[in-house]
Amino acid sequence: MKMPCKRMSTIVCLIAFLVGCVSTPTHYKFESESFSEQMGLQPGCWISTPLSPAEVVESSKRDGNPNPEADGDWIKIDTSLQAGDQLRLVSCSGGGAYYALIRDNAIMLKFYPMLFD
Repeated sequence: MKMPCKRMSTIVCLIAFLVGCVSTPTHYKFESESFSEQMGLQPGCWISTPLSPAEVVESSKRDGNPNPEADGDWIKIDTSLQAGDQLRLVSCSGGGAYYALIRDNAIMLKFYPMLFD
C-alpha cells in the first residue's frame, strides 16, 4: 500500500516529536529564564532546581550510562561537594545537557551524563 507523501511526512514529524519528548528531562522542575541568565548561560538554556547526588546518578543511568559513579567528572564533583553547594541539571535547546556543581552562584564543575563513543 502506497502512502501519500503528505501522510508519510506527518507520521515522520509525529515520531520525531514523540522521541524528542521522551528524551527531554521533563521530570525536573526548572528555574525561571532570568535565573539562567544570572548564571551566565546562553539564551535557550535552563537550570533545574537543586538535585541530590543520588538523583544525578540515577538519571545518568536512565540516560544510558551504566556506571556513572566511575566517571572521572562525577568523581570530581562527588569529592568536591561542600556545604551550600548545589547540583543542578543544565539543559539547552541545542540539545546539550549536563549536571553542574554550583558554588556561590557559579558553575564550578560539569558532568555529562551520557557516554559518547
